Amino acid sequence: MEYKYEQTKEFMINEMAKSLTFRQQGMFLLMAIERKFTLYKKYAEGKEWDRTKKLNTFLEDCWDTIINDTKYDYIVERLEFPEDPEDEEKFIYECWENSPSHMIKDYKYTIWIEILSNIVGYLYGMIDQIATISLLIKEDNNNNELRVGVYNFRFLEDYFSCYAPELFERAFEEGEEELFQEHELMCLEFERQKRDIEYLKTEKDLQKIYQKYHFDLQESIINDYYFDIVKKQIPCV
Repeated sequence: MEYKYEQTKEFMINEMAKSLTFRQQGMFLLMAIERKFTLYKKYAEGKEWDRTKKLNTFLEDCWDTIINDTKYDYIVERLEFPEDPEDEEKFIYECWENSPSHMIKDYKYTIWIEILSNIVGYLYGMIDQIATISLLIKEDNNNNELRVGVYNFRFLEDYFSCYAPELFERAFEEGEEELFQEHELMCLEFERQKRDIEYLKTEKDLQKIYQKYHFDLQESIINDYYFDIVKKQIPCV
């Protein structure tokens, strides 16, 4: 079966999420990125390149921004195009220097390290989206068009290109996209995002949502079985 974008799980979720308010959109983004962060935490813990504490602070500040309208200068600054391009370069460099692939001495390309480094990039990118959503919340705009990109499905597609490149190639070159559209991990993320949207529509206690998704659930976007497959791959010389 050849999928059109309108048939993909990402498109279906985006259509469902259009009904969310801007504040709910911000929380939906955070709920999804928590699953990537859980994966990072598990495999970074105890390593010399572990930046869990710093990245967790980003997440907590972003939750606080969306729930309580708290102002953090480093988040607000992402709304402004820097007058000096060096400011933007510093932000990009900070993301890079906190990535495992940069911090590991004598690093050789290793797929699982690249995946965790990719998560660090997503967490830094999240700051831009949270800054935009926080501004829209304050403007009290009733036109709640979808303004966040969750990207978990695209993250999984990148993972498939490493975990099962033959599946990835067949999906895009031979039109057999159901091979990864219906993969266990894609289906699981689809069900989780549907659940998240429905939960946001019914649960009005925002602190309860924060407690559940930041502390209690600890769901990983890729389970141990699938991640260990790429973890066993030999680094490239």
